[in-house]
Amino acid sequence: MDDSYDKRKSLRTIVVSVKELSRTIKHVSSHMADKKLVDFLVEKVVLAELMNVPTHGLHYFIHCLYPLLLENNINHGKISIERASVYCDGTGGIGFLKLDEVLDVASELAVKYGIAVALIKDPGKVGALRVYCEKYMNNNQLVMIFKNTARTVGIQSTKEPIIGTNPICIGLPGTNFIYDSSISTVATNKVRLAEKYGYCFPNSIGVSKDMELTGQPEKITATEGFLLPFSYGPFWYKSFHLGVVIEALAAFAGGKTGRRVGEHKGKRLYSKEGLFALVVDGSVTPVYKEYIEEINQILSEITDYGIRIPNDYEGSKENIEVLKDDWEELINL
Repeated sequence: MDDSYDKRKSLRTIVVSVKELSRTIKHVSSHMADKKLVDFLVEKVVLAELMNVPTHGLHYFIHCLYPLLLENNINHGKISIERASVYCDGTGGIGFLKLDEVLDVASELAVKYGIAVALIKDPGKVGALRVYCEKYMNNNQLVMIFKNTARTVGIQSTKEPIIGTNPICIGLPGTNFIYDSSISTVATNKVRLAEKYGYCFPNSIGVSKDMELTGQPEKITATEGFLLPFSYGPFWYKSFHLGVVIEALAAFAGGKTGRRVGEHKGKRLYSKEGLFALVVDGSVTPVYKEYIEEINQILSEITDYGIRIPNDYEGSKENIEVLKDDWEELINL
């Protein structure tokens, strides 16, 4: 099989203004949820587009958030605080605002105690984790967020998926550096987009039902196909076991693991996940000023080599390129 890049269709895109995108999403959502939630959803969905995470921007709104808005399925979980920890017994659904509320509490606790733990059972759909980090980083706080997902990742020898894409997000205080990645080769939403628009990945990113390595999305999204961890070959265990660690952290927060998390295929709107976060205040180290100098030094050296700093985006953009099909679907909702 030839896994070389085969872009059979062009990704149809359209340029819209950020204001128009925000206004249209708000108009579609305004009658289904209160203003606070709608405003927050719009802010984070548009921010995902600006941060170049289209899988969690407009496309995510239409296919994940809008169906839940129609059901009024929103996370109303109860928050409790015990010393330097905050816990939310979540209810699933749309969890954007609830995650932000939990992290805000953790941030306040970190100021008081130096470090705080945040746990959410069944957080629901929270989008791209990176969109939550900046305000804490700007407040001299380190943010680390881990969450498991429905199982979509395995290796050839397992012959089925065992763990989820299990995103990990780390925001470094005093910088704009946010590491936000799944432990899989690519995100499941990106595979679905590739299948929808008819192109293959240039590398093998998953396993087909015949247990062959493949870059063809339709073979990966098929019932018995699944994704590979981002490190494969003789080093498969590095990323795979990182995914297992995140499963454990999710269980520590009250989430399910493996096949108990949710459906392997489909929209997976109702997975029983767990989210674990740490917020560390800059005050815990007496050398915070020196840290800022050192981290800026290494980031400067990295950019000198032409390596892009993750989360280096233009927040003041007036126009943005989105998928035309998604835009047309939005204006017809």
